[in-house]
Amino acid sequence: MRNVRRRTAAFGAVALACPLAFAGMAIAALPGAPSLVAPKHGAHVRPGHVTLLVHDTTVIKGFSEFVQISKHRKLNKFGNLADCNAVSKGCDFVSLKPRKGHPGQWIYKTDPSVSFPGWWATTPGTYYWQADHVNCSVTTRDGCHVTSKIGSVHVG
Repeated sequence: MRNVRRRTAAFGAVALACPLAFAGMAIAALPGAPSLVAPKHGAHVRPGHVTLLVHDTTVIKGFSEFVQISKHRKLNKFGNLADCNAVSKGCDFVSLKPRKGHPGQWIYKTDPSVSFPGWWATTPGTYYWQADHVNCSVTTRDGCHVTSKIGSVHVG
């Protein structure tokens, strides 16, 4: 009789956990979330010559696409890259522009003539990046922020 109770309790726990797991997946994979196009995850880029490309067709007119860049894969309580704008710590927050001739694509290009100590685009190392836009018609774990998956890029 004890084994039957254990199996029933285990089955109940699994039955309860599955919908919660799928709900978490649904929140993480929102339709209309930005996707990182280039550089591909783990790609190597030359210092000073970095182009970030994001595909996102759901940015509301008048708003923009942003990218959080960090030397550390530290996450906030919502599972997104933690906010960090300290260039000396290898972080940055950049605004992308719509890519001409490519609807739904957003681009950020570094200027090869610009260089200063600690700037992620010219300092060798691995950096993590995540695209983000604001859309308050969609409920997310992080309020109105709709974010992409986290990618990585190796500078140097």
